[in-house]
Amino acid sequence: MWEATSDFSWGPDFVGALVDAAHRQPREPLFHGAMLTSAVSSLEAHLAHLAEEYFRAAPEALHDLPRESAKEFSLRDILAMSSIEEALEAAIESRISELSYGNLAGWRAFFKDRMKIEMPEMALDWSALIEVFERRNCIVHHEGRASRRYVRSIETQVSVHDTLQTDRDYVQQAISALELLGIRLHVAVWRKFTTDASLVGEWVEATSFAALRREEWATSLHLYETWRSLPLSNHESILAHVNLLLAKKGIHGLTAAQAEIEAWDVSGLDEIFAFAKYSLLEQLDEAFAMVPELLQRGKLSGWALAVWPLTKPLRADKRIQKYAGIMQDHLSSDATVSREVAADAARPEGSARD
Repeated sequence: MWEATSDFSWGPDFVGALVDAAHRQPREPLFHGAMLTSAVSSLEAHLAHLAEEYFRAAPEALHDLPRESAKEFSLRDILAMSSIEEALEAAIESRISELSYGNLAGWRAFFKDRMKIEMPEMALDWSALIEVFERRNCIVHHEGRASRRYVRSIETQVSVHDTLQTDRDYVQQAISALELLGIRLHVAVWRKFTTDASLVGEWVEATSFAALRREEWATSLHLYETWRSLPLSNHESILAHVNLLLAKKGIHGLTAAQAEIEAWDVSGLDEIFAFAKYSLLEQLDEAFAMVPELLQRGKLSGWALAVWPLTKPLRADKRIQKYAGIMQDHLSSDATVSREVAADAARPEGSARD
């Protein structure tokens, strides 16, 4: 290559750039590795925050265990502190630092011993989560290659020093698993100390619905299961069931979920749930036939038609244009019904758009 290009003015720069490109580490794996590292670090920060709130709520726990009953501060440290509150803050910071410099097993022991919370029960797949943490360590300390500890810890065919392929799909699945663990732990700790369980339920329902809207079906499925495990009204329990069926349909498809949906007995339930069943089964003639009366009775809203993933099949049908006017304030930029169409539908007949 050098002999062919060295006589041209651009030759040296061209060859230099070619050599650099040939030896440059691919950028995509670096990006994916950075994303995974950031996601694991975010969960660790959340675990530390939960532990901090625990110690604030139960400061006597700072000296509960024999290992932690040793002298906390020297006389010099105590004299330098201005108050008991400052000493408490220093003690909490010390405990959190110990936990943060540990590993996932340490966090598991902390939540089990202190709050009777089993972390594996909070995870989608505990063994897969261990692998995510160990892979993060390999990315940070071994340039993305399998360490001896990784090979010992994980049931895998990978050998020591093999490159661990961390692609986009892996990172997305890992982030979903980390997020789910963080949310479930948050709820479990919150329930231990709250005096108003309804606040927990409201937060979980809102978080579950946000995942449902993003079509993160597996995450929303497990979050709605968490919501359904809380004290709910009968209406809320049935609504959770609707969205669980919707999440299952999103994961497996209508054909796979159809039998379970059809077996759901809605006789005797509020008519909105008959509408929900038709929508789940994508029986659009029946669903659209119910819309006017449901709207009139306040059982259905423009928000539900525009936003609820349950009504997505209706939004793909041209008959939804009839309701564009009441949907316009809730439409997103990617909605089937455009804002322009909604604005037109909201105008009195005969009025013109500017």
